[in-house]
Amino acid sequence: MTPTRKILAWLFHLACIGHAPPSGPGDLADVESSEASRTADRLLGRLAPHVELRGKTVLDLGCGSGSTAIALGQKGAARVLGVDIRPVELARGMLETEFAGLAGAVEFRQIAADGSGLGDERFDVVVSKDAFEHVADPALHVRVIKDHLVDGGDVVIAFGPLWKSPWGSHLGFMTSVPWVHLAFPEEIMLAERRRFRPWEGEISRLDDVPGGLNRMTLARFESVMAASSLECRSFEVDSVGSGRGGRLGKAVTLASRRPRLREYFAGYVFSLWRPRDRPV
Repeated sequence: MTPTRKILAWLFHLACIGHAPPSGPGDLADVESSEASRTADRLLGRLAPHVELRGKTVLDLGCGSGSTAIALGQKGAARVLGVDIRPVELARGMLETEFAGLAGAVEFRQIAADGSGLGDERFDVVVSKDAFEHVADPALHVRVIKDHLVDGGDVVIAFGPLWKSPWGSHLGFMTSVPWVHLAFPEEIMLAERRRFRPWEGEISRLDDVPGGLNRMTLARFESVMAASSLECRSFEVDSVGSGRGGRLGKAVTLASRRPRLREYFAGYVFSLWRPRDRPV
């Protein structure tokens, strides 16, 4: 390693020393499950004025820990199928032990990225929460959504943080310093990541971290959706620090409105879509 790289590695280490690594994968899973449950509740609260869930069939595409699918079931959906390309044992375990009363309405299934495993099943509502920034092929992800949506169905796509935002690298468990992924070389960040998650083994690119990371920007998302046959019903972008008062909050709000800066302050996307030929 060159002297310059050593200095950068030392600086990045300093940016991370305030965060303690988890004791192991189990501890990490508990933390992530708790966070997923919190964000699922927030999403459904935001969704309530726009999409009726009671009595509907819902596909949770990229269900992760299963928190969103379970929350959808609690809101009265007739049937919820949570699917992911990764194993869903954690989600099934949570359903069986903590939410057994929903077992008849909620199901989890592992599928392939192209939708194999869903057959010709179609749903009234398709939800993609915190998945769009992870999928290897976003256009394919949208195609799976369309293929399994009933005529006149509703699509919900919500995700973040976006790549160029302060925490777009998804390294918040390591450091609170913003935009580190835009300032430090990838190999230096990944070397430090191994101190926090040694069980992941050798990872040479951020794209290859468990769950994937496709560096999704706001502009790229808009381009992918413009090429789809889905019509936008609502498109909201939460700025980083939105809702904060004081001078800092005002400065962030102003910066996020400038075209050249909006990518760097675009924290979370909440969007609603429908087929273009949906009946009025």
